[in-house]
Amino acid sequence: MIIDNLYEKVLVEPSIQGANKLYIVSGYASPAIVYRHLNTNTGFSVVLLIGMAARDGIRLGSHNTFKKLATEEFPDRFSCRYSTADKPAHLKLYGWFNGVNPKKGFAGSANYSQPAFSNSQIEAMVECEATPIKSVYEALAEESIDCLDPTVISRINLYDERRTITRKVYADGQIEYIEEPTGRDVVLQSFRESVTLSLLTGRNEVGDRSGVNWGQRPGRNPNQAYIPVPVAIRRSGFFPPIGQHFIILTDDDKSMDCVIAQQGGKAIETHKNNSILGAYIRDRLGLPSGQKIRMADFENYGRSDITIQKIDSETYYLDFST
Repeated sequence: MIIDNLYEKVLVEPSIQGANKLYIVSGYASPAIVYRHLNTNTGFSVVLLIGMAARDGIRLGSHNTFKKLATEEFPDRFSCRYSTADKPAHLKLYGWFNGVNPKKGFAGSANYSQPAFSNSQIEAMVECEATPIKSVYEALAEESIDCLDPTVISRINLYDERRTITRKVYADGQIEYIEEPTGRDVVLQSFRESVTLSLLTGRNEVGDRSGVNWGQRPGRNPNQAYIPVPVAIRRSGFFPPIGQHFIILTDDDKSMDCVIAQQGGKAIETHKNNSILGAYIRDRLGLPSGQKIRMADFENYGRSDITIQKIDSETYYLDFST
């Protein structure tokens, strides 16, 4: 039985030993683990089937991010299907193959998510044959739908995870409770925490070569940027540890793979390329790509801060609306 180092032993080591395709049947799954898994490891593809989709639905933001992963981020390395069967599949199966040749399989308690493959909770997996896992995947796939299928919206409950009563914690310690509108008439929780982060410096100025203008120096992509995280919020445990992937969904229906970075965890950055975040902010402000951001740009836009709501340990919602 495997209890320690699940991520390395189940999700990485078989590929190092020659496997190039991983079949996964998981009751639940998250886009953040896909980003982490495929960004930091190469040479294999992941074929995922989410077994509880028909019964419990799929988060709308997660669905949109799974589609982005399958079409933009890893079009040749990732595919995702949702079970539409009457009987849900609460399985957690991982079958590694090299082409058509089975290499190694695992079964146990760990969903395909970062909490399950981390030290934050106890999970157990046992090694088994890979061929039966592929057979289970293929049988379940007969009653499933690809995440890219346009009819998903009529066959799977896609619910909006961004809404609830929000507890807003400001950098100065002030706390405010605000009732947010519900999406698709669904309220998942009665309470959800959020923080408000300024895009300015501690002097209420636009950083000349920091923050949103981090890349405004010779030899750098001028779009490079980060969102400053004040000390009080760093210490609160609101965000994941440094380097752990999480997904930020936005009020204009975008998604970004992000990490907490820099000394002391003082910054939010987009993982693959931190110019993605800067380009996004400039687009929201109506500025050309790479242009230096000035205070007048925030004033014209109507705000110089963002609100981030914590949906779970892998998923956050960014509101930059005016």
